Amino acid sequence: MAGGSALAQQQQRGVCVGGVVAEGRGWRGERGGSGEVRLGLSSSWQGRRLQCGRRRAMEVVVRGSGSRATRAVTEEMQAECSAAEVQNGAYVLPAAVPSVSGNSPANEHIGYGEVFESNFYRERFVVRFSEVGDRKTMSLEGLASLMQEAACNHVLKVGYGAFAGTNGRVVTVTTRMHIEVDRYPVWRDLLEVDTWYCTEGRNAVRRDWTVKDVETGEIIAMATSTWVLMNMDTKAMVRINDQIRSEFAPWARDPPKWALSEDRIKASSARIPKINGDAEFSKTGLSPTERDLDMNQHVNNVKYISWTMESLPFEFRESHEIRKITLEYRREAQKGDTVESRAKAEPLIADGATFAGYTEEPSEERFVHVIRNQDGQEVNKGRTVWARLRK
Repeated sequence: MAGGSALAQQQQRGVCVGGVVAEGRGWRGERGGSGEVRLGLSSSWQGRRLQCGRRRAMEVVVRGSGSRATRAVTEEMQAECSAAEVQNGAYVLPAAVPSVSGNSPANEHIGYGEVFESNFYRERFVVRFSEVGDRKTMSLEGLASLMQEAACNHVLKVGYGAFAGTNGRVVTVTTRMHIEVDRYPVWRDLLEVDTWYCTEGRNAVRRDWTVKDVETGEIIAMATSTWVLMNMDTKAMVRINDQIRSEFAPWARDPPKWALSEDRIKASSARIPKINGDAEFSKTGLSPTERDLDMNQHVNNVKYISWTMESLPFEFRESHEIRKITLEYRREAQKGDTVESRAKAEPLIADGATFAGYTEEPSEERFVHVIRNQDGQEVNKGRTVWARLRK
């Protein structure tokens, strides 16, 4: 009974059950005559695209109960495996490949999301066990990684690469990222990530995200970012000319739409003060590992989140939870670089004026940050907002 109850709960929550996102539907059981039970895909899923994996619709007939039923299932599965191909020492079953409707045919295999007519991309993710820490929740870095994955899958889906055209030496780089988290997801939560982009000025693109808990329908996190084009050889910003604009403009949201409300945008846009010799906290000797580098041999954007937070004392991070982060990027860090992360508290009142958009909450603490490389150059600066954990 306990196992059946857990399975029912997973199906109601939309968790990936045996490779299929159930959403209250999925595998069904029907009892026939003489104790016969048929297991298969419900009619509502037959012929439709599966979200968590590619599985051929199958039906297993279980006759009887106990060990006889187990033996019947085993024999049925063995018979099916007998027709399998052996590839590199593994049995590979023939499977029908589901189609991804409404997207570029050349990119059907990318991700399991979809591009909608109003020019936004939606993809679902199940929070994995390895993505949850000792607080039993996903970290900010984990959420940022999901957003990054959805954004990359989006640009590949619509078929314009990194919107930089055919010139392989021109890439998109982030100049600013702002993330807000109202609640962190837990293990097995089903998340729905929506992302889209809009043009911003003459030479930038703004990309936004929302993260929704599918079970509750609640938006638990949101983010916005600014991107520009950079020449990998000269490190100079590249102007978005008419040719490049014609490639990505058809997939931009028009009129523009932002993930954050006007109040949140105003608060997140407050100027970030400089840190000179007045840092209260610092962490030195930080270096990227191979896993921190992206395909352009630059440190992945998500890694800067970790470096920024590591400047604060461990005791503080143990008793508080980060709710907002703003990062402004100045230059990239690369393999072999060593950086220093500095931070200082940011008071609510400065020069007799309240910072724009902030409301006084006793449990809220804010810090400004800077990361510098071994040459003393500013890699990025930022602001974090923390809330005390409830006991």
